[in-house]
This record gives sequence, structure tokens and C-alpha cells, in this order.
Amino acid sequence: MSVINKVLITGVIGDNPRITYLQQEEIVVNFILKNSYAKKNKDESLQTVVQFFNCSAYSRFINNLAKLVVPGNKVLVVGSLKQGSYKDKDGNYKNSVSITADSITVFGNKERNEEYE
Repeated sequence: MSVINKVLITGVIGDNPRITYLQQEEIVVNFILKNSYAKKNKDESLQTVVQFFNCSAYSRFINNLAKLVVPGNKVLVVGSLKQGSYKDKDGNYKNSVSITADSITVFGNKERNEEYE
């Protein structure tokens, strides 16, 4: 049985992407992807649910990576899920899920969106 680990998600790049320069001109960009959707409450009113995903992207897969991962850009991220765990400041173990991007498509950038709003 083969296993498929693929995710497609749209959202907005959060503030302060972290760029790390690795060997042989490779870079990794770690960023937060903000995603939201509407959900009906029990009283039928709509509530906006906001989610934040930790994402990583590597330059060997994505051309012009640093130009794509700009705060405020609306993007489609295609990649795979990675599960991990960490210890919080109180010593409790927490589970985490992150996305490793294989591709990033920009739908618009912050400046353009501000022009049209």
C-alpha cells in the first residue's frame, strides 16, 4: 500500500519570514501561513475561524524563493505535512504539524492588494 502525503492550502504570508542560508547557495525560508474560513454557529450566524501553519520552503525546489515569501502575499502552498513534538516552557510535550513546501504560487502581493481595496 502506498502512502500519499500531500497538502494544498491557500493563505496569506505572516510577518517576519526567517531566511537561513545553507551550503552551496541553498536557502530555507520558514514562515507562517494564515488561513481562514467561515463556519456556522449553532444560531446559524457565521464565525471566521483563523488558523496558522508553520511552513518551510527550500530554494533547491523553488526559484526566487525570497521574493515569493513576503508578508501579506496571498499564496497557494503545495507540499507535505510533517508531524513533530516539542517541550513547552512548562516542560509539557506538545504535538505540532508543519508544512514543507514543494511549490508556492503567488496570487497577489500586499502592495497590489492595497491598491485595489
